[in-house]
Amino acid sequence: MTVKRQSDRSKFGYNIIQRTMVCLGFGTLLTSLGLEGNAIQYFFGINYENPAELQRVQTGEINCGFDYLYTGMKFKGTTFLEGSGTAKSNRSLYAPSFQIAYRAQEKIVLALSYTTPELGYIEWGTNSILRNSSTKTLVYGSKVSPRISCQYTDNLALGCGLDIYFTPISNQLNFVDNGFGNLKNKFKFLFLGFDVGLYYRFTCNTFISLCYYSGKPARAHGSCHAESGESTDDLTFNPTSPWFAYGNLIHHFNECFSANFIVLYSGFSIAKELLLFNTVAGDFILRTRWKDTWTFNLGANWKIDEYWELSGFLEYNTNFAIRKFNAVAYPGSEVGVIKLGVSRKFCDNFRWYLEYGYAAFIPMAKINNVDTLDKGRVSLCGNHVGARIVYSW
Repeated sequence: MTVKRQSDRSKFGYNIIQRTMVCLGFGTLLTSLGLEGNAIQYFFGINYENPAELQRVQTGEINCGFDYLYTGMKFKGTTFLEGSGTAKSNRSLYAPSFQIAYRAQEKIVLALSYTTPELGYIEWGTNSILRNSSTKTLVYGSKVSPRISCQYTDNLALGCGLDIYFTPISNQLNFVDNGFGNLKNKFKFLFLGFDVGLYYRFTCNTFISLCYYSGKPARAHGSCHAESGESTDDLTFNPTSPWFAYGNLIHHFNECFSANFIVLYSGFSIAKELLLFNTVAGDFILRTRWKDTWTFNLGANWKIDEYWELSGFLEYNTNFAIRKFNAVAYPGSEVGVIKLGVSRKFCDNFRWYLEYGYAAFIPMAKINNVDTLDKGRVSLCGNHVGARIVYSW
């Protein structure tokens, strides 16, 4: 796995560190639609890439992507103040990504990326039966990451990076208070994390990728504007970004077909409660008691010819939420995901990728919240379309 001789970097026509479309999938995609990175972390594209895999770069690489996410949710049940009924939320989000990488020395690759890995948008509306618990939840968290990868031995590559998380637009956690009407709680945050990874070749056909991303409790500041006219700029909130680690085992059966198996573990249990302080209606504490989660992903990649490749995977995510604290602002359940992708090389240096994924709760999220007194079930229809183009030289 040296970087000097093409014969060592290639076997059956693919790179030893090859960035296939099945490298990582949705991860914890849509296990909940809620707060910052607590319950939403998207793993498509380069969002949480192993920094060690930058050794795939020959001389340089520019990666540009654009992702569209549509989330449809439906609640059916009862609420304490509004009685029984249904509520729907159908919302979309867009997420750009960009990375430039360059081989600075024979064994060193440097990279700088911008991604939007933490996304979520639920809007039950101000007239739904859920308005006293949630009217709108908007999460849009971006990340800038300078990273470095080193070819430590012929079979081992190491990497690390600095992760700067921030909100380019105000995130929101809105609900109705009967004394003030709809409370629009807007906040922003900024905090630092890090990531480390390794990529190891067992044989010429079998590889393993291991990666860790740090997490931490954060503190967000913002404003609260009530429908009745009152406002304050002293709002504070405690979004929490969980740590996670994953392992990806890749095997190439021949020059055309490869498969991989991913196991990802996320530390959601650090989120015990959500603290929304200094709103115009006072302070709010919502217990969560979330659990750590597992993600299992089985994928495959088929190289049709010199130009075309197909990929796909199946994925299962365990549930982070406890039923008695599961909330309609960020409902959680087990999630199943299926994804298909196609890519084409259209000249010596360019390749485009197009992918589609579908996610659903299996089973529907069960709500029996002892704090908000909401009871019922929530279904999920999640769709993702991603497109990216890679220029390498």
